[in-house]
Parts: sequence; C-alpha cells; structure tokens
Amino acid sequence: MSSDVKIHKHYGYTIYAKVCDRASDESSEYNRAYIINSKYTHLHTLNDVKAFLATYDKNHYDGLVAEEADRRAKEMAYRLRHEAEKNANVALTTDGGFTRLGFNAAELPALGDDVDIILPKLNKNCSLGEYVVELSDAYHCTGRIDKIAEVSTTVYDRIVNNLMDFSDEDLPVIMRVGEGEAGFVGGNSSDDPRVKDMDFHEIVNDKALLEIYHTTCVTHVVVVTAKNRLPFVIDCSGYNYARYAGFLAATMANKPFTDKPASSYN
Repeated sequence: MSSDVKIHKHYGYTIYAKVCDRASDESSEYNRAYIINSKYTHLHTLNDVKAFLATYDKNHYDGLVAEEADRRAKEMAYRLRHEAEKNANVALTTDGGFTRLGFNAAELPALGDDVDIILPKLNKNCSLGEYVVELSDAYHCTGRIDKIAEVSTTVYDRIVNNLMDFSDEDLPVIMRVGEGEAGFVGGNSSDDPRVKDMDFHEIVNDKALLEIYHTTCVTHVVVVTAKNRLPFVIDCSGYNYARYAGFLAATMANKPFTDKPASSYN
C-alpha cells in the first residue's frame, strides 16, 4: 500500500491521505483520498498541522489497539453469555436440574389465579436458557393463569430449546384455549370498570386512564410444566409460538433478579 499526504486550507487546515490500495493499480477505482483529521480539533495553523502529523501514527495505532481490545472484550462477553445459555438449557432439561440454577420447586397455581410472574426485559428469545440469563434485567407483573399445560419431558425438552419455532406441532396446542386466532393465550387486560370495556387506543391517549390500566392490568399466560422440570409461563400474545416467556415468582425464592416495575417497559 502506498500513500501521500495533501493539505488543504479553508477556514483551517484539512489533511488528506491519498491511499492506493493496490501498488500495481493507480486507477481511480482503488485510488482514494481520506480526511484523516475529521475526528480531531480543527487545525488552525501550520504548527497545528505539524504537531498533528508528528503524533498521528502513534494516535492512530493507539486507536486501533483500543478498538481491538473492545472487539475482544465484546467477543469474550458473547462467548460467556452463549456458554451460560447453553449450561442453563442443559440444566433445564435435566431431572431437577433447575435447582442448580437457583430455582426452587413450588406448588403450581390454579387455573384462573392471578400470580406474581417475572418477565425478562429482553424477550422473543429462542430458548428458555436465554430467558434465565436475561433475569439480570427483568421485572415483575401480575399474570393470570388461563391454562396449565402439562407435557411430557420429551416435549418440554424440545420446546424450551425452540420457543420461536413456527413449525413446532406442540406449541400451538399448548397455547390454545379456544378456536381461531383469538384462541391463543396472551396479551393484557384490566378488570377495572373504568377501562375494562374501552378501546386500547382511547386508553393510550389519556394519561389518567393509561395509569389506571398500567396499575390494574394482568398478563394472560399459560403455565407449561413437566415432571421434574421447572414450570414456566408463556404469553404468546395471540401468536402460535412462544413470543414472550417468563417465570413464576414462587419458583424464584432463592434466585436474585433485577426487580423493576413493569410500567418502566410499557
């Protein structure tokens, strides 16, 4: 690679580095000029230009080193996260393995109960293990149990690793409580008479009504359970896959999570 430097003065100095990406090709396709002081303070005098050029190589190198360190840190964080998700999924699909993740066994709620549930902020995850990792940034809300689906461990182990699988034959059955598209469990509603029968667009446009809705609404969920497995909740919001998933607070007596109000995510 070859280069030459050109300096242009117009209300201060601009330095161009003209770079030829291929030493054997001087055509315009590979001959480009870059402004190399665009990220820095304007250069007002020739002394500024000289000082900039004198330290440019070191500054540029230091910048590249910092970028590489940042890239490696992000790559390591991704690998650690991926490993944590993998380990969580292994534990979730092992008899009683959920206790290794800090969860505890708890009595299942009854159909129609309103219970405390924990929903990670980052949702639409492919596996339940990802939701476990995301409990570092989660919130609690009231979930209404519209259905309790007890499945085999074979089905459980498959779906917790494929929550977003549109083609899964069991997920639509698990989440359905009625006929047609409206038959899938999920979404929010409020029993408060001030907002119960109102169109949601009317509620959104009224701050007072929206506050009532936020403080009184419940999230409709199905509880998925299997023998020796951690029960969890799904809010498919009318879709035929597990769009949102979370956990029963009763199973998290010993597991810490970031407790934030649901309204902060609405």
